[in-house]
Amino acid sequence: METISREVTIIAEDGYPLGATVFEAPPSTRNGHVVIICSGTAIKQQFYGAYARFLSQRGYNVITFDYRGIRRARHGNLAGFQGNMHDWGKKDVSAVIAWACTEFQQPKIHVVGHSAGGWLTALATNNHQVQSMVTVASLHGY
Repeated sequence: METISREVTIIAEDGYPLGATVFEAPPSTRNGHVVIICSGTAIKQQFYGAYARFLSQRGYNVITFDYRGIRRARHGNLAGFQGNMHDWGKKDVSAVIAWACTEFQQPKIHVVGHSAGGWLTALATNNHQVQSMVTVASLHGY
């Protein structure tokens, strides 16, 4: 089974465009679940492509994305750029969760958070819509 991937732009509530990739599960295997992969600090979304394809071949629709200022969400020169990690969680992760809910018509949402991506979801204003979360090499606040 071949995974279909497509690049999309997700607009955060403050109007900032985020580059994202959707890995769609083959129609016959779709299970109604969406996995959002929240990357580690400054890691471009392509790093997670093989894992996203693996999950999509098992029935999950998967979304990878770049936080503002990173790769496909970097627009122009970063000198004077105002984005920060708080924005990554509160604005960017929130936008991806909201987009997934609309695009996939209220799916069961799961998050895989790598490093900082493991705690950025806690800042998302709509994180109550996440059914489950797995963190990999994430830090804690103590």
